[in-house]
Amino acid sequence: MLLDRAIQLTSRAREYKLASELANEAQAFTTRVGQLEVPINELVLLRQLAMEFADNGVEVPFDNSVALGVVRRAKELLNAFIDNPKSLTEGDESFRQQFLPGIRSVSQQLKVALGFGWQQRVDKELEALPQDVLTALETISNYRAQIQTIRRCDEEAGQLRSSLPALGDVASRLAALTKTVTTKELAWQSLKGSELHDEVIDFLKKAGTHGFSLADLTVSITQWLSDRALLGSFQIRSV
Repeated sequence: MLLDRAIQLTSRAREYKLASELANEAQAFTTRVGQLEVPINELVLLRQLAMEFADNGVEVPFDNSVALGVVRRAKELLNAFIDNPKSLTEGDESFRQQFLPGIRSVSQQLKVALGFGWQQRVDKELEALPQDVLTALETISNYRAQIQTIRRCDEEAGQLRSSLPALGDVASRLAALTKTVTTKELAWQSLKGSELHDEVIDFLKKAGTHGFSLADLTVSITQWLSDRALLGSFQIRSV
């Protein structure tokens, strides 16, 4: 009788110990999933956005080599997990202080590269003219409506530039940019035939959209700018 009870007690103790160990393992795995879920999901979304950028011809200046260390460590963890699932719950210090920060660092660098690439694309299509140039033109009553349209286009471009497109919105944001560029060019075009020389209008239009080549600069343009003290308003940039 006593022996039977002792055997039952031993068996129950073993079952409890096994259940306790399984519960601890389950909790450890749950912790790992919680640690990985947010940074991995963020990286996946950013990667998808980068692919959408590429599909729409938006260049992203991201160096893939910065992710090599994280990729290598992820493969090591995966192989170790296949061999022994418990390995994922071991080496907590290395996991928290090296692997997770590595994932976050790659995400941050990719996000910065996406932002820079997007801003470059907007700037390539549409650059804002200096405010003093627009103000000088706005003093001419016949130009006021067109200049206000140009200002509005510059503001719209600034809004487009200020934030990354959401996933799935890249094409529509680029379409909005194209519409803004077209509206701005039409506003400049409507000034043709006025008291302002056409070559000056062409200069201002190009300087406020895709940029104006110094090789095309004429005496009439520089004279018009000099007369209004606007020569210093423009910047020369490399292409």
